[in-house]
Amino acid sequence: LREFIRHRIAFSAEKNQGFLRMLRKLWRYYLTTSQRFAWRKDNDRDPGSGFEWRADLFVPASFSVIETAVPRIIFALFGSRPFIKVQGRELQDELRARAVESLLDYDFEQSELLVKAIDFFKSFYIFGTAVARVDYHRDFYFLEGDPTYDVEISWGDNGEITDARPRRRTPKERVTRFDGPRLENVSLFDFFPDPMFNTIADMRYVAEREVTTKSKLEAANERYKDLT
Repeated sequence: LREFIRHRIAFSAEKNQGFLRMLRKLWRYYLTTSQRFAWRKDNDRDPGSGFEWRADLFVPASFSVIETAVPRIIFALFGSRPFIKVQGRELQDELRARAVESLLDYDFEQSELLVKAIDFFKSFYIFGTAVARVDYHRDFYFLEGDPTYDVEISWGDNGEITDARPRRRTPKERVTRFDGPRLENVSLFDFFPDPMFNTIADMRYVAEREVTTKSKLEAANERYKDLT
């Protein structure tokens, strides 16, 4: 299965090379500042010319426009509560509508929608598209309490005590960090769609690449065992 997934990622990366080159070009245009007159000395403005105060760095217009536009659209869409207004079609649906509205509002709040929307819309403005993944995430840890002691007794066939050993018990309480739907932004450089189709609904697969460590994988495996 691992080789099958690796093959599909390689196939998608090969067929989408032109698209990835365009992404890199747009990303450089957004981040890179061009230094003028780099061949001259540090203090390259002629004294008395009236231009000594000007900087030698040129900030692309796209950077200023995007950094200004992103907060505006985020607060226009998600600046007020509830995030999504739900209305019932019939009079008797109003109670259910309020419940659905509260549930969606809670889910978006727990998913940190307002914060994560920054990267989503910034990607949308830079590249013209953005990808987000919604899944169900559970994260917890075990908190050890104060230890307790008792005695483990072994009995013989005639009812006599043959062995008595002290035993230390440490109670553990599972503390939940997060348990609910989660919204995660996906980098377009780590997103590999099926290159044979143009819409996600028609695609046979989409793959997401994630860089992690062995310790994180082992911890995720232990959480999976605890949950199942």
